[in-house]
Formats: sequence, structure tokens, C-alpha cells
Amino acid sequence: MHTSALPHRLLAALLQPLLLALLLAMPALAASAAAEATYRDDRAACMAAGAPQSRSDCLREAGAARAEAGRGGLKTPTPQALAENAKRRCAVHTDPLVRTSCERMAAGEGSVSGSVDGGGTLKSLTVTVPAAAGASAPKPAN
Repeated sequence: MHTSALPHRLLAALLQPLLLALLLAMPALAASAAAEATYRDDRAACMAAGAPQSRSDCLREAGAARAEAGRGGLKTPTPQALAENAKRRCAVHTDPLVRTSCERMAAGEGSVSGSVDGGGTLKSLTVTVPAAAGASAPKPAN
């Protein structure tokens, strides 16, 4: 008995586009799952918030972040992109010493005190500046 290979070829021809579509969809499915996991973590952190208003704001932000991630709008920036962003933010300073200090702090130099939970963080950087030419030493206090 002789069987034709035609049904197998037909089946392969029908399945090939389906398999290709599935392979192309896998990264999007993985990204969606990651976004959903992040949302669950964010939501759990929100529920642990103390004040009801904070919780409400937090949940709204978590939902907005999940929606943006679904549109592909939330991407983790590269270290190079973060460095360029910091440099652009420091470019507003016209004094070269202030601008350089800003860039150094943005790169992680200096110290940080306080906390976001406590109301904010304070970054500081100690810079030694040589005295101007012809400047005299300060007089001692009496």
C-alpha cells in the first residue's frame, strides 16, 4: 500500500506560520509576565503603607506603571543613558565648579544622609578650592 506525503506537507505548511507566530510572541509574553510580577510586588508594598492616602496614591502609581509597561513604555535605562541624563541635569549650572560637583555627585561620589521614608535624602560632596591668587589668609578670631 502506498501512502502520499501530501497530508504531512499540508499539515507542516499550516503549522509553520503558527509556530513562527508563537516564537515571535514569546518575548512579549515574558515581558508581560515580568510586568505582572513587578505589579504584584509593588501592590504588596503599597498595602504595607501606613496612611490610607499613601496607600491609595501608591496603588494608583503601581497601576499606571503596569499600564505603561504593557505599552512597552517602561524600560530599564542603560548605565550610559543614566550617565547622559545626569550630565544633562547638571548642565543647567553655569559655574564650572558647581556643574562638575553636580556631575560627580550624580556619578555616586560624596555622601548621602537621610531617607526617602524620613522625608528626603541630602547629598553632599566636599570640594577643596584653592585660594584665589593674591588672596590673604583669614585673620584669626579673637
